[in-house]
Amino acid sequence: MGKSTGPDGSGFLPINELPRSSGTAPRLFTYAERATVLARAWSQCQAVERIWLASGWEGWLGIFLLRIEPAQPEGERYLWAVAGEFPPALFFTDEIASPAGVLEFYLEEMNDWVRAVRTGRSTDGLIRVCYADSGRPMPEVEETADHVFQSMQILRQEMLPELLSLEA
Repeated sequence: MGKSTGPDGSGFLPINELPRSSGTAPRLFTYAERATVLARAWSQCQAVERIWLASGWEGWLGIFLLRIEPAQPEGERYLWAVAGEFPPALFFTDEIASPAGVLEFYLEEMNDWVRAVRTGRSTDGLIRVCYADSGRPMPEVEETADHVFQSMQILRQEMLPELLSLEA
């Protein structure tokens, strides 16, 4: 998708401009909808005004930039969203500058959750790990942590290097 030039969507593809006839588009539209639903469920988001595809892998994952109407006038206007066949997440754009940075931060947050579950520590204050399709929290048990860990390995080994090379 190219290098990010800022949290205003420039350099990214507006989701409504993604060709619907494209063989890669159907799941990415689903992922964009999941990202929108996730943002709308956040108490600080009044509405999602616009969504861009920052990077995506059909059948796997989309990284989106969302412009939102914040619930408070001084609230965040832009959010990163990760959505796909993996647990969804939202991140502030002032913390992360690019899609590769989003994926790296997402992987760190997910690994923190996995470590906490495996060691029996509380996950309070950590990323909320939910099922991709329903938003229901995943059980905090070792089997789930193992599954999440394996899923993150796919992202770390397959997608992150590709994304980093695109931004180099």
